[in-house]
Amino acid sequence: MSKVGIMQRVEKVVLAIEGAKADVAITGKTRPITDLGLKSIDGVDCAIALEDEFQITLEGGINPFVNDEKKCARSIQDIVDIVVKHIGSAGGNE
Repeated sequence: MSKVGIMQRVEKVVLAIEGAKADVAITGKTRPITDLGLKSIDGVDCAIALEDEFQITLEGGINPFVNDEKKCARSIQDIVDIVVKHIGSAGGNE
């Protein structure tokens, strides 16, 4: 699956979260928390939805919206990179 296809599916998952601003143009630099009005806790719903959408398992406790190590919000591109990494580690099931 191409990164473009993955990004489109990630965008769909993020925008499906209740409270996401639908009137914002999404790019790889878009940050769900700062640009789409979502909260860190919404990342839990996003993680579950990403696992369902891509048939992957995200390592324990990862929040797709927040990088706890760097203490900053993740971008859509960061989330795509997480998904790509997990698709690859799943043996290319997608």
